[in-house]
Amino acid sequence: MTSGFVPAYTREESVYSWIVRFSISQPYLSWRSINRELFEQEYVRIHPVLPCHLDQISGVSGSSIEELITHGTGFPLFRSMEHNPQWAEKLKAVMRSNDGPRIAAISNISSSRLPFISSLKFCAGCMEESSAKDEIPLWYTKHQLYGVHTCTDHNQILNCCRAGEGGINHVYAPPGHGLSTMGKDIYSETLNHLSRTIVSLFELAKQTNALPFTTQNYERMLTQQGYITPCGHLRWKKLQQDLIVFWSDIFKTKSFSSFSAIQDFHFIPNLVHNRQHFHYFKHALLIGFLCENPKEIVEHSEIPSSEYPTNSNTSDSSYSEQQLVTLLASGKSLRKIASITNRSVGYLKQLALRNSIPTGSRIKFITPEISRSIWREAFVGKHRADIAKKHNVSVGAVEQIIQRHPRLSQWRKHLRRANRLMRYRECISTYISRHEAATRKQIRSAHGKEYIWLYKNDRQWLEEHLPARSPRKHYPSIHWPTKDRELEKIIKAQVKSGKSLSDIDRQIGGHHWLTKYRRRLPLSVAAANDIIENGESKNG
Repeated sequence: MTSGFVPAYTREESVYSWIVRFSISQPYLSWRSINRELFEQEYVRIHPVLPCHLDQISGVSGSSIEELITHGTGFPLFRSMEHNPQWAEKLKAVMRSNDGPRIAAISNISSSRLPFISSLKFCAGCMEESSAKDEIPLWYTKHQLYGVHTCTDHNQILNCCRAGEGGINHVYAPPGHGLSTMGKDIYSETLNHLSRTIVSLFELAKQTNALPFTTQNYERMLTQQGYITPCGHLRWKKLQQDLIVFWSDIFKTKSFSSFSAIQDFHFIPNLVHNRQHFHYFKHALLIGFLCENPKEIVEHSEIPSSEYPTNSNTSDSSYSEQQLVTLLASGKSLRKIASITNRSVGYLKQLALRNSIPTGSRIKFITPEISRSIWREAFVGKHRADIAKKHNVSVGAVEQIIQRHPRLSQWRKHLRRANRLMRYRECISTYISRHEAATRKQIRSAHGKEYIWLYKNDRQWLEEHLPARSPRKHYPSIHWPTKDRELEKIIKAQVKSGKSLSDIDRQIGGHHWLTKYRRRLPLSVAAANDIIENGESKNG
C-alpha cells in the first residue's frame, strides 16, 4: 500500500470524491496505478451512488464501513424502499465486495423502468465556497442521487458530467477541472422542490428508521387531502389529474423529458397499497405532491390501536404468522383483518385453511371422491386450470383443496422447478451438441431465457457444460499526433490527385480517417486539401 499522504474522509462527500482526492494526493501515479493501489486491479469503474470495493476504501482511508456507506453512498435511501432487512444486508454485502456488475440487479435499478444516464453532478456555488477555503472541491453524495438536479443550499441547477463510456471513464478529476458538462436544465421551483424532497428523504433515511414509505402514512395523507373516500376507495382519476398538473414542469426539462413510462402515474395505486417494490424516485413524486417536507409524514404518524398486535416498524411484516392465526381464530371477518394487517384476503384465507380455521364461504358441490381425485392430480403436478376444467369446478375451489393439505404447495413448487431444470438443461445441452463451435454469447442469444434461468439457479452445472470463455481482446489506444504524421506522409507519397476528402480516403485504404476523424488529423487533412486545390487549379 502507498506510503504517501492519504486524505481523511469528509462527511457528506461521495466515495468517488474521496478517491479523487486520494489520486490528487499521489501526483506521480496514473489512474491505473491508483486502481492497483486501492483495488488491486487496473480497470475499475466507481458508481456515483452505489459503489463497490468499500472494504478496500475503508482500509486505506481509515474510515469505518458504516460511515462510508451512510454518508458516502445512497445506500440508506435504497434500504428505506425495502422493508426486508435481508435484502438490505445483501445489497451492503455486494457493495463491500468487488462484484460491481451485480449492483444494478440487486438494487432493482434495472427493473424500475426509469431512464438511467450515469453522470456526476456538482454545484458551482459549492465549488466556489471550497475554492475560497483553498480546498479541493468535493462531489457531494446528495448531488449524485437519482432525480436531484438542483443544489438545495444555493437553489441553482447542478452541472452534470457524463460518466462511463462517452464521458468520465477511468480518469479521477474534481468538479470543474477540464470536464465537459452536459446541457443544463432551466431552473424552476418545481424542479427544486423535487430535488429538496429527495435530499430530505436521504437525510431522514440516515437519521431514523421511521420512514414515510408505508401504506398507513400514504392513506392518512391522502385521506386528509380528500383523495380517499369514507369507504376507503382511492379517488384515482382526480389524484392522477392533480399529479400531472403538479409535476408538469419537470417533464418539460431535458433531464425528465424521456420519462414517458411514468408521466401518467399509473404506478401510484400499487405504490400506495405497497403491492410491489418501487424506486425511491417514484415515492418522491408522491411524497413531494402530498407535503412540503417528508418529515411531516413521519412526525404525524398515527399510533396503531392496542387492540391488535403491533410492531415498532409498521410494515407488511409487522404481524407474525402466529399473530395472524390468532386474529383469524377470533371470529372477525377476513376483510376486517385484511384492512388491519395490510394482507390480502386470499393470503388470509389460505392461512386459515392451513390451520383448519373455518371461514365463511358459499356451499360447494364437491363430493369427497372429487376432492380426493383433485388432490391426487395436484400431487403429480397437473396445472390447476386443467384440474378445474376436468372436474367442472373453479380454479379457486382447486386451490382451496390444495391448501388444505400441508406442504402440498411446496411440493408442487418443487416439481415445477425440477421439471424446468430438466427442460432447460436438455435445451442447452442439445444446442451445444449440435453447435460444437458455438461461443457463450451465441448460446445465450439462441436460448436466452433458459441460459439466464440456469445462470441464476444452476450456475455450477452451466459453467461445467459451457465452452471455455473467449480470451479478452486488447485494442490499443491510438496516438493521434503520430497517426496524423504517418497519414500525411502516405498522402504526399501515394496520392497524385483527388476530387474530395472521401476520394483521397479511399485511395489510402478507405478507413474514413479523413472524414470521420478530420478534427484529430489536421496535418493529413491539410495535405489532402492541397491536392484537391491543385487538381482544381489545373482543371481551371
